[in-house]
Amino acid sequence: MVLWYDGRNYLIVHSWRMQMKQKTKRGKIMTTMMDFTPNLLINVPAIDTQHQELFNRLKMLVELGAKAVSKEETEKTLDFLGQYVVKHFGDEEVFQLQCGYPKHIWHREQHLQFVDTFQKLRTKYVQKGVSAQFTNELTVSIVNWVVHHIRVADADIGRFVNSQKLQTAGCR
Repeated sequence: MVLWYDGRNYLIVHSWRMQMKQKTKRGKIMTTMMDFTPNLLINVPAIDTQHQELFNRLKMLVELGAKAVSKEETEKTLDFLGQYVVKHFGDEEVFQLQCGYPKHIWHREQHLQFVDTFQKLRTKYVQKGVSAQFTNELTVSIVNWVVHHIRVADADIGRFVNSQKLQTAGCR
């Protein structure tokens, strides 16, 4: 069992592996896990593969915060992650439309909110650089959002596709 603390809320997550612990300003220990595990599969292979890659890219970025690396290397990784997120969201939204997913507008709004959050963090990085505070904010804001989104919104896509027994090339 893992506990994340974002200053107000705790989020309990089960069955992950890699941990990153940070002490918050309030003296609490925050533990984040960065491995994609089977409990995050939505049983739509194309989306599951992209989720695994998204976790790999998030992990790279978080690990940079723990090392002394150049600003250029961090920016390259941030850009790489940002481009991948946009590609993944676009692919996922096309998939939803092709499959007739009824909540595609709600899902797209969630994606747009995430892109906005990511852009704000990217701007903050450009202004202040990587620090323990940046890594903490990145971890809490982005990783928690991604895990919650996969477990709730993306899992709903998987349930819809599987309940409809959609076997078309665009849906499976």
